[in-house]
Amino acid sequence: MKLRNAVAIGVLCVFAATIHAKAGGGDAVVVDSFVNPYLTIQTALAGDDLAKAKSGAARLTQAIKSADGSAEMMADLGTSARLIGEASDIGSARRRFLNLSHQMMQLVKEAGATGGKTLYIAHCPMAFDGEGGSWIQTDKTIANPYYGAAMLRCGVVQRQLAGTTDESHGQGEAMKHDHSGHQH
Repeated sequence: MKLRNAVAIGVLCVFAATIHAKAGGGDAVVVDSFVNPYLTIQTALAGDDLAKAKSGAARLTQAIKSADGSAEMMADLGTSARLIGEASDIGSARRRFLNLSHQMMQLVKEAGATGGKTLYIAHCPMAFDGEGGSWIQTDKTIANPYYGAAMLRCGVVQRQLAGTTDESHGQGEAMKHDHSGHQH
């Protein structure tokens, strides 16, 4: 009887852990397969390169299709990536990237990342008519995907999202960039 109960509890624990992993947005290896295509889109938009952003969106769409994760999460990410790939101009790609960025931040936060990349959350308070917009990038030098060359360095690094801890700046410390003199 005790053995049967122990086996039943063990099976339930494994089942619960599996459900938790799926509900939590997948594991870090799956997330890692999304990070590089996402970063391709981010750097392409910062560089005003719509074709490269669309290419990154196509790679992200493929990674999402082959990943094993919650159906809702995959559908949301897939839709965001697909819409960037279908963008007719860089402005619409940038607006669509905002939604993808929020989804990726949540995914990395929940599932983590094991690829060894240090990831930061950056924010531009001026984007989208002052509503602001955040994104993920790999270093502390702002590369604003919402403005590109027009205001490439506009924004702040808000915190580190993944990777090894950077000793030179605390996680909560934002690197500020001067917004005076920016033209709209």
